This record gives sequence, C-alpha cells and structure tokens, in this order.
Amino acid sequence: MELGYFTMPLHPPGTDIAQTLQDDLEQLVVLDELGYSEAWIGEHFTSVWENIPAPDLFIANALGKTKNIRLGTGVTCMPNHNPFMIAHRIAQLDQMARGRFMWGVGSGGFVGDFTVFGFDPESGEHRGMARDSVETILKIWNDPEPGLGLMKTDPDMPDEDVTAEYLLDNIWVVGSPDEVAAKIRAIHEEVGGFGVLLAMGHEWQPKDKWTRSMTMLKEEVLPKLVDLE
Repeated sequence: MELGYFTMPLHPPGTDIAQTLQDDLEQLVVLDELGYSEAWIGEHFTSVWENIPAPDLFIANALGKTKNIRLGTGVTCMPNHNPFMIAHRIAQLDQMARGRFMWGVGSGGFVGDFTVFGFDPESGEHRGMARDSVETILKIWNDPEPGLGLMKTDPDMPDEDVTAEYLLDNIWVVGSPDEVAAKIRAIHEEVGGFGVLLAMGHEWQPKDKWTRSMTMLKEEVLPKLVDLE
C-alpha cells in the first residue's frame, strides 16, 4: 500500500498568506523525502480557511522543490474556469511535470464560490457545466486547431501566405546591428516610446546562434539607442 496526502489547505483566518503558502510547500518537500507517493491540492476562492485559489500555480512551484512525489489538483472546480483557458494551463503543467502531475476535476462544493461564479447549487447546473467543460477540454486536446493569427497584419489572409519572407518583411526585426537599431528607433517613434525592449523568446536551437543574437542585441544594438527613453 502506498501513502498519499490531501491538503485543502487549512489555515486560521488572518494568517500571513505568503507564509502559509511557504509552509504548505515545505510540507510537500518533507512528504517527498519521507516517500509519500502523491499529494493533492485543493482549490477555493472564497474560503478564509482554505486559501489556495490556484493549485496549478502552487504545484508548478512544488515541482521544482520535490523529486518523486506526484502532485494533483484536488480538484480543479470546473464551473470556476473557462475550459479553453484551463485546457492550456493544465496541458502546460503536465508537460512541465514530466509524469508527476495528476489532474483531478470536479464540480465544486463551496457555496461562496458558487455565489461568486453565478451558480445555484440547488439546481445542479454546476454539475452539468463541469461535465460539458471536461468534454470540451478533451476535444481541444484530441483535435487542436492551431492558427497563425498573431503573425498576420490582416486577419483574413490565408495561413499559407504567412511565409518566412512575409515575416521578414512585416513582423520580425532582423538585420545587422545598425539595421536592427534603425528599425527599433522607428518603432519607438511610431508607438510613442517604451521603457523596456523585450526580445521575443523562441526555440533556441542552435543554441550558439541564439546566444550570439542575444549578445549582439545587448552589446552592439542597445548602445546605439541610449538616447531613447
């Protein structure tokens, strides 16, 4: 027989939430060291005692602090979430966990949460909504429909027109340090300025070329833009 753990958690009202979250994380570290096989984290939005509204975020943190224990949502209350959003959050967490995540789902049971999200628990509608949400999420996972909308200057253009040449001309900021600095300066003037220039994250293989690009942006391009605020 294996040994597991479930925490809602329970903390007296008025306690320091930052400290209780840290304490709950340390509990999981101890349980992992003791050889507990799994732990489930509750989800509540309006309870003053049970103060974790986002168990997925909590689990993401705990994954980096533990080695073997499997971690699960206990449960994701489906009426509290947009199924499209939670499908992606859970899928990402599952990939990060590398086999140590378990997704528990349910219809919820806390009256305060029902009130906030507009459900009448006497009607049972939250149960139907939970069932429909799970079915929608499974459909998204089984048959995803990716799009290239963010890469288009015209939302009506067909996907096949989003070529590397199109991206070079319309979306990406590429070129020599002088060319990139000039393009960034033009964007700065067009949008009215920005405090921090964010480089776009992407697949970094080959790693040496990515590192060279980030280094050139920092050491050769940025010095040409020191006058911008």
